[in-house]
Amino acid sequence: TLITMSIEQHSKQEMQKQIDKIVSTCESHFAFEEGILEIRHYPKISEHIEIHKKLLSKAIKLKKAYERGTVRPTAFFSFLVDDVMLGHLLEEDVKFFPYLEEKGKKRKR
Repeated sequence: TLITMSIEQHSKQEMQKQIDKIVSTCESHFAFEEGILEIRHYPKISEHIEIHKKLLSKAIKLKKAYERGTVRPTAFFSFLVDDVMLGHLLEEDVKFFPYLEEKGKKRKR
């Protein structure tokens, strides 16, 4: 949505609402994920929570920079793809996937 809005040159206020939504969604997602990790007794949950805090801190800094006019919305594209998807999901989240499997069952790969 943010990419489309950028291309369509939506107003700064509309873009800001979308950026707020992205930050809020990240917060909700991380909290949900942490709840699951706690239920599954993930041994590295503390480290994972710290990673989430750092990602949220960066998202909030980017949001404030956008509000000040010092970054463009493309900074969020980079953050979402590089930091959240490639950096976090593919490097960190995959570490807890085995803890999500039901005991006694193994997923076919």
